[in-house]
Amino acid sequence: SADLLEKLAIDSQTNGVRKTTGICEKRAISNDEQGNAIYSDTPNPDKAWRLSDSLLLNIETRDVFHTSFPHDFSILVTFKAEYVKYFNLISIYSREGVVQLSFTISDNITFSWRDNSETTASTRNSLLTATFTSRIKDNEWHRLAVSCKGDSITLLTDCNTQQTKPFLRRKDSSLDLSGVTFVGQSTNATKNFDGIIQQLFVIPTSEAAYEQCVDYIPDCESPFPYEDVIFTEPTTFYDNANSETKPSTEEISETFTKNTTTVITSSTDNYNFTEIPVFPDVRFI
Repeated sequence: SADLLEKLAIDSQTNGVRKTTGICEKRAISNDEQGNAIYSDTPNPDKAWRLSDSLLLNIETRDVFHTSFPHDFSILVTFKAEYVKYFNLISIYSREGVVQLSFTISDNITFSWRDNSETTASTRNSLLTATFTSRIKDNEWHRLAVSCKGDSITLLTDCNTQQTKPFLRRKDSSLDLSGVTFVGQSTNATKNFDGIIQQLFVIPTSEAAYEQCVDYIPDCESPFPYEDVIFTEPTTFYDNANSETKPSTEEISETFTKNTTTVITSSTDNYNFTEIPVFPDVRFI
């Protein structure tokens, strides 16, 4: 799996970042035979990161997904936002500044995927979107999980609400990974994500989303089931990248700061197209 917070290498020394308590102020260290929580004598809080809205976290996409993005996957995120509207939890852009994937919190929750299929020229490079009813509230902890498998996508919210939508990707659909991945990007070029984030995983199986509240971030009465694997030594699931073909951060930054064009496309029966977000001026770290 890919732990994006680990890959971003954020810590308390990063400007605009502060270590803080996560979803659980006191997490159990184990459970007895009856399933009752056992706690340590000292507080055992979850670790999370407080992000300032002046900070836009970013990483070259091929440093995370070296050769390809999985066709079927889960995205798991645990966060608390001061204001829940108008930001992308994760967004992936090509080298030219064209959005490839975005997971957006606004009045609704929207997941977008650019279908770079070579099958049909008329639908190539189209932006496919699925829109879900939002139940996200200001200053409250939320556990979200996206499960994408084949031609459908499911959003699971706070372990008890599930919404499934059609997501008609081509079988050979893929993403352009030549650019940069952002965490917490504003969708209206004003404030970025302002709040606390504990978890942001991309996992190459659609089933992981259904285990978000059991195997990844369980309730506070349960310990982390796989702490050593998931939180200490996360690894990517791709082959090594060819560094000679990977653009530098300076090249990408120059392209992105020049590319502020809004592109609007039409719609077809099989795809829902959307406006590509205007790319804001960003500060690379």
